Amino acid sequence: MNYINMLSKLGMGSAHPGGFEATLRMLKNYPIQSNSRILEVGCGTGRTSCHLAGLGYEVTAVDLNENMIKKARKRLKLWG
Repeated sequence: MNYINMLSKLGMGSAHPGGFEATLRMLKNYPIQSNSRILEVGCGTGRTSCHLAGLGYEVTAVDLNENMIKKARKRLKLWG
C-alpha cells in the first residue's frame, strides 16, 4: 500500500506539513480576494475546500484518489 492509499483508507485530513493550522496561517497572511474562484488540486478529504467554500469562495476540488473524493463529498454534505 502506498502513502496516498494509506491516507485515503484512514481518512486522514491535514496530512500535509503543518496541517490545517498551517493552511489557516497562510490564508491569514495572504488573503484571497472575496470574489475569487479557487481550484484546489490534491484536495484530499476536502477540509480546506469546505473551509474556503464556507467563507464564500467558489471552490472546485480535485484529487486523483477516488477514496479521497468520496470522503470530500461526504465532508461537504456534513458541512453544508
